[in-house]
Amino acid sequence: MKVSVAGWGRLDDGLRETSKAAELDPFSKIIIWNLGDAFQFNGKYDEAIRQYQKIIELFSDQRINDDIGNTYAAQGKYQQAVEAYLNGYRFAKEIKPEEIHRLKDSFEKGGWESFGRAKQEIDLSFLNARQAKDPNGYTKPYEIAKAYCWGKDKDKVIKYLNKAYEERSADVFRLRTDFTFVGMRDDPRFKELVRRFGILE
Repeated sequence: MKVSVAGWGRLDDGLRETSKAAELDPFSKIIIWNLGDAFQFNGKYDEAIRQYQKIIELFSDQRINDDIGNTYAAQGKYQQAVEAYLNGYRFAKEIKPEEIHRLKDSFEKGGWESFGRAKQEIDLSFLNARQAKDPNGYTKPYEIAKAYCWGKDKDKVIKYLNKAYEERSADVFRLRTDFTFVGMRDDPRFKELVRRFGILE
């Protein structure tokens, strides 16, 4: 469970409350993760990276690499961001080595936007493969919207965010602070969604 007050927009409150929780339980994985989120949401990127690194050091959980990548990308440190994303993919059994090579190659040859387009295709392929493996499983519309963000397919981003809204997904409360949606924030449709969700500006 992520930091709900941060997702709603009360960023200072989120950091303050999560810091207190970390003092009481400094070795809780979810609290450390939430504290990293709270630092990231408040623009305290170095502190966020330190908390995220603890997840790897203490729990060997490589999923945190996605958040590390987002934190670097939010600072415009795209080389470090790509390295973090690739580290995460290397531990995902569903991602093939050639797909990781393709992502790396796309960044080296075409830069950040080229990497984003390749990442969209691979993330969507991963979500589709996961669904095919378990037809009775469920893929969150929010996850699909995030994938489409990487290729800047704004119409499909809005389509799946609307589905997330219709399903009353708790994930939508992270829209204001989720770095993946930074390219959507000037879109009037996105602003309307944020208003409908009741997220604080």
